[in-house]
Amino acid sequence: MEIDDLIERVNRVAEQSSKIALKEWYKRTSRQTAEEERLSSSFRPPPPDGVDEAITSIIEIFRVADASSRNAIASRLNEYAQERCLAYSIRMAMLAVRSQSPILIERGLIALVI
Repeated sequence: MEIDDLIERVNRVAEQSSKIALKEWYKRTSRQTAEEERLSSSFRPPPPDGVDEAITSIIEIFRVADASSRNAIASRLNEYAQERCLAYSIRMAMLAVRSQSPILIERGLIALVI
């Protein structure tokens, strides 16, 4: 998949997922205590929407790109995609600690940079 297609996919799907997640959050919080909500949101897996896989592909392209290409990639991600990159970096940090994987640490740090 080309970088333009990946970025467009992440932008579109992340925005759609965000809207769905917000509706689900309202449903869940209306039935949960604040403590239950805090605990459940701390360890939530990514939605099964393929965005994490697309972010991983973007990271691999970003890693070998020159400075101007990196700026172009980062500037094209919308706010929803940027939020997903942040969530991705947090998940990669947790997974890296669990599996002792330097590759996952690198991916998480690159997602944070993007």
